[in-house]
Amino acid sequence: MTQRTSVNGGLNLSLLVNAATVTLKGKNCLVIPIDDNPALFVGKKGVYLDISVVETPDSQYGHTHYVRANIGSSRRGGYSKEELKAMTPILGNLKAVQAAVAAAEPQQDLPQGTVNGPEDDLPW
Repeated sequence: MTQRTSVNGGLNLSLLVNAATVTLKGKNCLVIPIDDNPALFVGKKGVYLDISVVETPDSQYGHTHYVRANIGSSRRGGYSKEELKAMTPILGNLKAVQAAVAAAEPQQDLPQGTVNGPEDDLPW
């Protein structure tokens, strides 16, 4: 087995603009308005969050990187510096770890599903 470095961490998606947790059909859900968050965009296979991962070698907590929402230059127009800062929060920190790897497994696409409309249209 070979050693491989991986980076682990967590992202606080509730920091995105107007994100909220709500209960729908008895399930706790995170709702993030796509139109309010220019770092989110709808692609061919789903909704994506653009991010920047920045190295932080001097972190007092041992983190090696932080993750920030990112708005590409083509979508930055018309926003003030303050608005851009609010729309690109630091979502979390990452830390490099060593992991033993036997063999790489092929990556699978997640099933595509889009929910539009009232809560009766939810996929569960």
